[in-house]
Amino acid sequence: MEEAPYRGLSKRAASELSRQASKYDFASEVSPGIWKVVRKSDRAHFLARDVSSWLLDHGSDVPNHTSLLLLLDKQRMIEPLMAVLNHENLVNFIDWVQLIGWKDSKHPDQATHFFIYDYCNAGTLENLFQTETRIAPSGSEAPRIEVPVDCNRFLPESLCWHVLCSILKGLAWLHDGLREDLNPYTKEYEIFDAGLDWQTILHRDIAPSNIFFCHPHTMSETYGQCKLGNLSKAFVSGHVNGVLGDRVPHGQGEVLAGQNGFESLEKLRQNKDMPMYHPPQFNQPYTIISEYRSVGDVLMGMMIKPVMAAMKHMEYIRDRDEKSWNAIFSKASYSADLKDLVWELMSRTELEHQATFKLYLRAKEGFEDFRENDRDGKAMVTIDHVQVKHAEAMAERMASEAELMRRRNEQLDKEDEKVRDKELEAPSTNPTREKLLQEMAELCQTTVDRYQQRNRQVDES
Repeated sequence: MEEAPYRGLSKRAASELSRQASKYDFASEVSPGIWKVVRKSDRAHFLARDVSSWLLDHGSDVPNHTSLLLLLDKQRMIEPLMAVLNHENLVNFIDWVQLIGWKDSKHPDQATHFFIYDYCNAGTLENLFQTETRIAPSGSEAPRIEVPVDCNRFLPESLCWHVLCSILKGLAWLHDGLREDLNPYTKEYEIFDAGLDWQTILHRDIAPSNIFFCHPHTMSETYGQCKLGNLSKAFVSGHVNGVLGDRVPHGQGEVLAGQNGFESLEKLRQNKDMPMYHPPQFNQPYTIISEYRSVGDVLMGMMIKPVMAAMKHMEYIRDRDEKSWNAIFSKASYSADLKDLVWELMSRTELEHQATFKLYLRAKEGFEDFRENDRDGKAMVTIDHVQVKHAEAMAERMASEAELMRRRNEQLDKEDEKVRDKELEAPSTNPTREKLLQEMAELCQTTVDRYQQRNRQVDES
């Protein structure tokens, strides 16, 4: 790979970005400036977006770096950004690479920069907001989602729980810097914090069009991963949430932001006592409560059957007067636990310390109860189930291989004793020993083949 010339980056950083590019194969262009790329090490698929226009000013003969490129390079913002966008329920920022002589570049003699993100290959939640039943074409990998016959129900409750838990889990990371990961070997969930005094991040654009799906990793999973994406309006508040209370106490008051862009804290505080309208009014500050109500909106959109085009469905939900909305939602044929959580998201008025993570834990508890007691819930297979099955199969395989190795060593030790006792040839030329080693090698290979076949059966089931 040719070393990149200096274009506003330090030479060391530019050279590193060029080396990073060699890790990927650019497969196909999915839309102008956006490519599907494949990581060579594990064949994982991602999206690469051409961001050269953001980073370089080509208005002069010699391209100058923009303020964004200067910030990313000299202030070393990329690593912190990748640390934040590193969660299973967020569209993650994977890498930053550059190519010299890119064939589709308007300036082929100059560097072309790409940001690489997760590839959510199963569309968005908005795609499901159709007035008619949507059936995946024959042979398609897309999940089969059918609108139930019940006029008081739209999308399956299992999908509603899946989206609710996924989005709250992602928001708990953005708001609180807390995450919960499954240890498939112990089957226990472990809670981790970011290890620093996390400053609350507001997404500010939670909508069906920004909720993405991935295809399931295995044929047995009911739904693939659900991810919250498009952080173009995200706001880093500077409000310390106090996760590490022994170092810095959590900030006093609420996290405040404008609806779009940035506004002075003084101006926001002037409007702090405005009623919490939803959708928010022009001068109304945006808070964590606004995030909760946006999540509630999304869930209502999933539970109330559309009567118009997908793009207008959420407007239809929001524009109903309170009496009409209550009448429709109260008749929705979903469990009381799910509806109660949506009610709470829409009516919550007080911000509690680490409230988002607590709300996620409540949603997770309700989801687990649904999976234990509901017929559709019992039929669900989640990524957690698959991870546990794979961990069990791996543990069984390792135990079998360890036992096989013990038996092999035991047999070899016995054979060595016979050689010493009878003063036979050196072990390296002993025909009996060589035959035994060959038999044990064949037994090992048979065992490995058997467990590989079992793993494939687990994946296919």
